[in-house]
Amino acid sequence: MTFTLPQSARAALIGAFLIRLPFVFLPPHLSTDIHRYAWEGRVQWAGFNPFAVAPVSPLLLPLRDAGWPLINFPELAAIYPPLAQLLFLGAYFVFRSWTVPGLKVLFLGVELVNVLLLRRVLVRSGKPLRRALWYAWNPACAVEFCWSGHFDCLVVTALLGAWLGWLGWEGADRETASRWSGRRSLLVSVASLAAGTLLKFFPAAGLPFVLSSRGGWRPRLGSVVLFVAIVGIAYLPYSGAGRALFGSASEFRARWRHNESGFVAVQAAMGWAAGREADFDKPWTGGRDGYDLLALRRDQSLTAELARRLIEAGFLILLAGLLVRRTPFPSAMLLLMGYGIVFSPVVHPWYVLPLLPFAAVAGAPAWLWLSVAAQATYLPHAWVPDPVPGQVEWWIRVLEYAPFYGILAAGGLRRLRTRAALLL
Repeated sequence: MTFTLPQSARAALIGAFLIRLPFVFLPPHLSTDIHRYAWEGRVQWAGFNPFAVAPVSPLLLPLRDAGWPLINFPELAAIYPPLAQLLFLGAYFVFRSWTVPGLKVLFLGVELVNVLLLRRVLVRSGKPLRRALWYAWNPACAVEFCWSGHFDCLVVTALLGAWLGWLGWEGADRETASRWSGRRSLLVSVASLAAGTLLKFFPAAGLPFVLSSRGGWRPRLGSVVLFVAIVGIAYLPYSGAGRALFGSASEFRARWRHNESGFVAVQAAMGWAAGREADFDKPWTGGRDGYDLLALRRDQSLTAELARRLIEAGFLILLAGLLVRRTPFPSAMLLLMGYGIVFSPVVHPWYVLPLLPFAAVAGAPAWLWLSVAAQATYLPHAWVPDPVPGQVEWWIRVLEYAPFYGILAAGGLRRLRTRAALLL
């Protein structure tokens, strides 16, 4: 039995490989995250819980080496969920002092798998195969995954796996869906979402849309049990950290700002609260003040905290609305992830890339533009030896976001005209 790829698939893979390969051999310059990955793998190999002990802890002094100055945010314990931590541990076990280049080689292989998975999704969705090049030949993927070594390429793998499983479950006839062969697709989708959630938290938002597509209460209940079991078992080895499991994630959510767009507008709309901290410090209901009722942090800007709560509420409203409309999984994920990128206070360039396969299938070119244009945030590195974290010049944001919102608006107008024409 032989396995052959179509010529177009070979061209996509060869192009993807050639674009990414040179970056594997370059030392990471634009981000130090991969050095943190290697550090957390080494910490675990030494028997420490990375969620319980921050890099600056005196307990970890014997582990410091020449790469110690490259560890970012050493005052914070681990932020990435357990599957990411197991990845770091496994990489350190295999590569030891070569963990950084070893991870980059691994991610190159993962990227080639992602190209094949995306092509499969396009075939199953009846979309043009050339859209796979949005991802396969995208230089941003080469920079972020094979130069900087961000592990988000594995999140892309998990999302594509969940998507393919959902397509199998959604496309099965009633008789097939009632059998193991049909439900296997559902379980693959749910397990893939659990894996994605254990790498970065946001894939969990896709679970309701996989479960709402079809099926009775038994497969849905079984899917929820499977998801909770996978996530719970993965957290067990690290459970000794207690509440610290999510402590660094909470700090990141509250403190970090970088390259934001929609968040700026929402915070400006909260300008009425500026200087009114005393009003929020007074008892409101049941003796609790406004800070406690709204879970606001006193050590952060009041307007920024209110903007975060409003955006989080908007996300839940959007999710509920999409569920009520029984929005298909890929459309829901595109909208939810797009909402997150538009309104997030932190938009690193690699944050856009997990959304790219969904944009390719939907034919949403605004996200293709943003995936590449976001690389402009690295321009200060060309002439500033140590640029201020989070500082992105106004003209770079205009370069990124003006065409992005323009393309989004043009697409929205086209859809409105199409719908209006159908009504006439």
